[in-house]
Amino acid sequence: MRFEKKLFLFWIGFASFALGVLRADADDKLKFFETRIRPVLVQHCFPCHSQQASTLQGSLWVDSLEGLLTGGDSGSALDLKNSSESILLSALRHQDFKMPPKGKLSDSIIRDFEIWLESGAFSPDSFKTASGPQPREIDWDSAWSHWAFKPLDDRPL
Repeated sequence: MRFEKKLFLFWIGFASFALGVLRADADDKLKFFETRIRPVLVQHCFPCHSQQASTLQGSLWVDSLEGLLTGGDSGSALDLKNSSESILLSALRHQDFKMPPKGKLSDSIIRDFEIWLESGAFSPDSFKTASGPQPREIDWDSAWSHWAFKPLDDRPL
């Protein structure tokens, strides 16, 4: 077998291996998010900071990565460049803010959030975009075509 062909086969094998490792890493990160991060957000944060909230607190949406990055009244909840400075971690540690207000979460849960942020806050596509109320454009042409806006018939009764 010629050297070029062996080299080509080596690179194909290496690329396949690397893609498999990357895929396994993404699967592990997804599992970590779905088993350790999202359930905590749903149980402890969504009641005040999501569409489920009767009144949104602090203008902060935590039901999407976009909402966490955009932040609320105090700024972005996540600092992906310096994760230890994230407002979310400060709140969970009961430092600057005390969230959840009913009591501090366990150290293992806080460590899970530290790991999540240190690894880049991986989240599935279903969690990436804002799920808060979106402003709707009104299609005035179809609105005015509604029967209630049509002139009355000129026929006698």
